[in-house]
Amino acid sequence: MGARRTLQKALDKLRDAPPAWGVYFDCASRGSALYGVSGLDLRLIEQSLGAFPLLSLRTSFELGPAGDSTSVHLFTGVLAVGDR
Repeated sequence: MGARRTLQKALDKLRDAPPAWGVYFDCASRGSALYGVSGLDLRLIEQSLGAFPLLSLRTSFELGPAGDSTSVHLFTGVLAVGDR
């Protein structure tokens, strides 16, 4: 599944409850280096969830689940949201 479709599928799950705030950890390898355009992830987040306070942080890697353990991930974006 393409990166855009994967992000859109995850965002669709959040549509029913718009977040009060969010933090997006964005791998430096994403953006124009991956998609050929800058700001695509943030644009998709806003189009899907509407405007809300969102802090975006550019990172070199992300830590996340990998099976039963935690691992380093590259070319990933991690969105954390809080409810109202």
